Amino acid sequence: MKQSGLIAISIFIAIAIAACGNTNSTKNNDTIAKLLEKQLQTGMSWGNDEGADFPHAWPYGKEDLTATSELMYKQLAERGFKSDPSLFRQRVKEIFAINLDTMPLQIDMNYNTYHVSDTIEFKLFDHEMNSTILLSPKENILLFPYYIPEIIDYKKLYPDIAQLEDTLSTTREDELFGKVTITKWGDRKELLDKQREYNINNLFHANNYLIYNREESFNWLLENNATFISQLLTPIGYDKDDRINKYVLGQIPKEDDSYERYAWYHLEPVFTGRATNGKLQIRENLLKYMHKNANNEYAEMLYTYGNQCIDMKYDFNSDFTKDERFEIAAYMAYYLRLIYIDNLERSGVDSDYIFIGDMLFRAIGDEINEDGNPGNQGVISDFLEAIVNHNYYNLPNFKEMVESIIEDCRDMQ
Repeated sequence: MKQSGLIAISIFIAIAIAACGNTNSTKNNDTIAKLLEKQLQTGMSWGNDEGADFPHAWPYGKEDLTATSELMYKQLAERGFKSDPSLFRQRVKEIFAINLDTMPLQIDMNYNTYHVSDTIEFKLFDHEMNSTILLSPKENILLFPYYIPEIIDYKKLYPDIAQLEDTLSTTREDELFGKVTITKWGDRKELLDKQREYNINNLFHANNYLIYNREESFNWLLENNATFISQLLTPIGYDKDDRINKYVLGQIPKEDDSYERYAWYHLEPVFTGRATNGKLQIRENLLKYMHKNANNEYAEMLYTYGNQCIDMKYDFNSDFTKDERFEIAAYMAYYLRLIYIDNLERSGVDSDYIFIGDMLFRAIGDEINEDGNPGNQGVISDFLEAIVNHNYYNLPNFKEMVESIIEDCRDMQ
């Protein structure tokens, strides 16, 4: 089953050279002017009568980033923003798990090798430009792939080039789509002015949060660009900000099915992912947040996803191996058990009482034979065997939890 409607990102590092602060101003200004002319000629967007619609007609590439990175840097400076190189590198390491000081010439992400140059790029697999995150180790700032008209008032700063739009046709022939209609940048002045203001604010607050962890910038992003906030957890894996953890968990959609309110394919990208080396990443700080702030919804999420990880049929849907799924399931069972233990102190009539399907108890109970000994067949047995063979995944007191439940199950025979 496809992950429809999810924020699903394939993370990779691509070649892209960002302009540095000491770039020759005249040379770069000429580059911007030439690139602006190309972007204006291509148009803001285009579409046809058959339903084809492309919001950005010009393919954004290395040349665009080289020119616009300096423009973005200047916009930040005009807002009074000044980066802290040491803090920038520290936060990039904490959030993106990348050490900019010892970054190799190439790095493996999701089992694909990409060369690293001056800019690190995190990009949506469907190439939605507004969801692309760029990190510039030269300027020590975060960038977005904005087009020149989306950053500056090109008609004011480049009036001669801006006049080019007056001579452009609004239709043209495309080899693939036939006759297409072009929307000029200048035809959307009011919209473009608002978009430009938003882009600069977005650039400012993203850096202000990324580098300085400013509360006011986090709140602005949450209200105006929640996608950026969500992406830091899934798929990037930054789970050390409980504000993000709370927000993302609250955005997981509920199913109409009264038996199972959460679908595994909505839960998987939140709880798990791949680290920069391709290894399994379980977001334990997120699980700790769920334990600390436990409620019925969180318990149901852990129970649903954990059981799906054990289910053999899950092999056809998940990106993880059987061993990886068992490790994920063990973490889900462990933190669900912690919630269960805390819940024993509550009464069923208490407002904060949590109705828990104890996944670990069910798994062990299913394997206890009539003679009171664990069975040795089926996927549940494989799961319990994996827990023991992996030394209970080094989770504190997990061994004692499992052994206690085994004894309880034997006493019930």
